[in-house]
Amino acid sequence: TTLANDVVCRAAFGRKYSGEENSNFVMLTKRFGELLGALSIGDFVPWLGWIDRLNGLEHKLSEVAEEFDEVLDWILEEHLNTLNIQSNRDIPKNREKVKDFVDVLLEVQGDERIGVPIDRECIKALILDMFAAGTETTSTLLEWAMSELLRHPRVLKKLHEEVRKINQGKTSVDEFDLEKMEYLKAVVKETLRLHPPLPLLVFRESGEDVKINGYDIAA
Repeated sequence: TTLANDVVCRAAFGRKYSGEENSNFVMLTKRFGELLGALSIGDFVPWLGWIDRLNGLEHKLSEVAEEFDEVLDWILEEHLNTLNIQSNRDIPKNREKVKDFVDVLLEVQGDERIGVPIDRECIKALILDMFAAGTETTSTLLEWAMSELLRHPRVLKKLHEEVRKINQGKTSVDEFDLEKMEYLKAVVKETLRLHPPLPLLVFRESGEDVKINGYDIAA
């Protein structure tokens, strides 16, 4: 989960928040994830929603929402200050800060050509969506992928060979390398097929016998 959280943070904020000085943020995201999976009686039986207030769930949700709102406000202000500093200085293109998700949203916010108003609350909601949809699901996928690879040494060896061949001795893998890793994509897709991250994901069923890429799929 920490790895997935770091990846989402780097994509959204430009840096990770798993260090000692950012422990409050990490704990907040953990509490947020736990509450997402908490049982809410009111969601299933609306007229029993008072139970959520009685057991403290509603208070916890409000508390986390307020804390997250404060954190997101701070992050937005930090990015706005950085953008203002860059715009006021003559910084060479090759030394400019690499834009992250928040930077792009802030730039789009001031663009009247998009035709869709994006205010501060919309930006915070989009960031929250990234955490809600990208943290636990990613960590669950990684755990299942590693588990399946350990159970299938032949697949693990083939994947290892592909990564070594395309990476060619480099110490890190970039997005351009990932585009070439077809077998890795297949492993990810097969993991998603076998172990959907969302437990209540609707299953798909073939209505008739079909053949796809040489494979017989029974109805």
